[in-house]
Amino acid sequence: MTLRMVRRTGEQTRTELTRVAADKFRLHGYRSVTLEDIADEVGITRAAVLHYFGSKAELLAAVVRPFMSALDALLDRVGAAGPLGVRQQRAFFAQFVDVLCEHRAVAALLVRDVNTHEFLAEDMQIVDRAARFARIVSQNGQSRAPAVGALSALGAVLRPVAAPDELVDLTRPENRQILVECAVAALRASMVKPAVLNAVAPSSFSEIPMAAKDQNPESPRSTTLAVPTDRSARETLAFHYADAGEAGVECSFGVVEDLMWKI
Repeated sequence: MTLRMVRRTGEQTRTELTRVAADKFRLHGYRSVTLEDIADEVGITRAAVLHYFGSKAELLAAVVRPFMSALDALLDRVGAAGPLGVRQQRAFFAQFVDVLCEHRAVAALLVRDVNTHEFLAEDMQIVDRAARFARIVSQNGQSRAPAVGALSALGAVLRPVAAPDELVDLTRPENRQILVECAVAALRASMVKPAVLNAVAPSSFSEIPMAAKDQNPESPRSTTLAVPTDRSARETLAFHYADAGEAGVECSFGVVEDLMWKI
């Protein structure tokens, strides 16, 4: 171990220790990283680390606590505002993404290394925050499957955040906006209202066009739905996503119990 002589205040050393620990825990997992690894990176001894943090678990708590505090502050504020409208949901997702990105190393650690949770106190468990997130985004009663929609929206954000920085660059605002749109789309999927139009009975595996209207009717988006035909129940459903003040999306497609999207 090579020690680097760097002059820091005690507070600067604590901050550097938590930063290095967060990065190493994220990259290698909490169990695999030792206090010696962290001390070497910072340029101090293991004993010096223990002067600031009494144990590795105490260091972990110091790493995670600022993220949990920021997350709790957001959930408290938004939760107290009551049911969210369409625009409020989008704004909440944007703020949620910002919190995750500001504490990305910690968020990624908690998503990727599930063993970390057993070393955290009960009041710092991420699952409790996930449950609060789900209640907030589904409390307006519009969803047919509230938990599925809310947790799908959560997953749409968490997986990219947990990805390596070189794979997903979340310092770029446009990439953060994509996460917001993915969360919105996942939530809206649980709000569709099916209406049976007529039965279809294709003789083979078929592709039925699906058109989506956006705010520019001159350039509709389109894709196809691949429909399996080895089941007897075949119906054509119309899904209509309608949000006040926002463009509607309409599509009709065949359904045979299981749907397989061809993009």
